[in-house]
Amino acid sequence: MNTDNDIRDNQDGMNIMDSKPVIINNEVYDNTENGLYLIRSNPTIKENDIHDNRNGIGLTSSSPTITDNTFTDNTYGIEAHFGSPIVDDNVFNANEYWAIYMVNTQGSIDGNDFTGLPVCPGVRGNGVSLRGASSTVDDNDFNDMCFKSIQVEARSNVLIKDNRIHRFDVYGIWVDDSTVQIDGNDLKDGPYAMIVSSSEGHVNNNTVTNTTNGLDSLWLKDGFIIFKQGVYPTAEVSAAFGWDLI
Repeated sequence: MNTDNDIRDNQDGMNIMDSKPVIINNEVYDNTENGLYLIRSNPTIKENDIHDNRNGIGLTSSSPTITDNTFTDNTYGIEAHFGSPIVDDNVFNANEYWAIYMVNTQGSIDGNDFTGLPVCPGVRGNGVSLRGASSTVDDNDFNDMCFKSIQVEARSNVLIKDNRIHRFDVYGIWVDDSTVQIDGNDLKDGPYAMIVSSSEGHVNNNTVTNTTNGLDSLWLKDGFIIFKQGVYPTAEVSAAFGWDLI
């Protein structure tokens, strides 16, 4: 067990390879590459304060369980390539580019709390990006994200369910070239609640409130629909997709 350590001012704060340690209650900060770097490892990472690193956690071909940590002021909170990480019940605050960035992964992102940057410079201050991933994004809170709260692309297969996405500067949910199930989400206070293009799947029982464009470009298997500014779907279309647009 690695516990109660002060891990700072390194290139990688801790390298973990081919092992399954428990890493709990450490402060990990000011490391120029990764706070924690995992290769082919499946650790439990819990209750750590991870801040001011390039990557709070970087991982390759690993399947960690990451719970109850705080990620603040990292360039990327978590950057993952391959593997099946479980990322549940963490707090992500003011991470510069992406709180979570995953490529070719499986796993879950559930019950986390995401907050963007205090000031939004361009395309920074994003929530979750999934590329070529097969994942569940469930029961998370996204508040004040700067550009994209949730991004899904590159032939991902993702369930986006029961998230609360509020006060987003540009996009609530952005999907391209993927298969998605988007169910039971609450999107409120932002320009574009959802853009889904070149994709297939289902969009059901979501609530969109006080957005400029509820569904800007919804391109699913059954066709292409555009709702321009101030133009909302008919009752028949709204019922077909399970949307309550106010």
